[in-house]
Amino acid sequence: MRIRQATVADAAAIGKVQLASWRTMFHDSGIDAAAYLAEFSDEERAEDWNELLNAPGNQLIFVAESDDAEIVGFALGIPESSPDGKYASELSIVHLLPAYRNQGIGRQLFAAVARNLKDEGRGSLFLWVLSGNTGARRFYERLGGQLFGANKHMVGKNEVGIEVEEVAYGWSDIDQLITALTS
Repeated sequence: MRIRQATVADAAAIGKVQLASWRTMFHDSGIDAAAYLAEFSDEERAEDWNELLNAPGNQLIFVAESDDAEIVGFALGIPESSPDGKYASELSIVHLLPAYRNQGIGRQLFAAVARNLKDEGRGSLFLWVLSGNTGARRFYERLGGQLFGANKHMVGKNEVGIEVEEVAYGWSDIDQLITALTS
């Protein structure tokens, strides 16, 4: 497995990983999202990722590439503060194909994002996760993440939407987080 910065050529593969991961994530969190997910296509996701990968600052998008060059996961970090201003950057997205979960790949992607955010001078990090995603929540807690917020909001497009409940975890010391991710 190789972790590397994403390129524009990865847009379609990232979109496919995102849709596959969403299906699993919503299911595992007990959310019926079939109608919501039916609104998305591989082509649309590829276009969205192509646009994002062409935008300035895309150096915070990383992919996990298998030995046969298949993109099996990705992560996106953003240098924006948490709503309360306590944390200086965010792990915005981390997704894996379901068959590649629980193999340490998400940890490697998270570490790549955290290291790059640190290199940009960010000393802390936070993320949002679906409150019902107990596996991810346990993972973040084992890494020392501190629960600090919750919200409910609607996600969706066109006339289809679903309400999601998320919780926020934060790490006030990005160096400690990187150590936890890489040990």
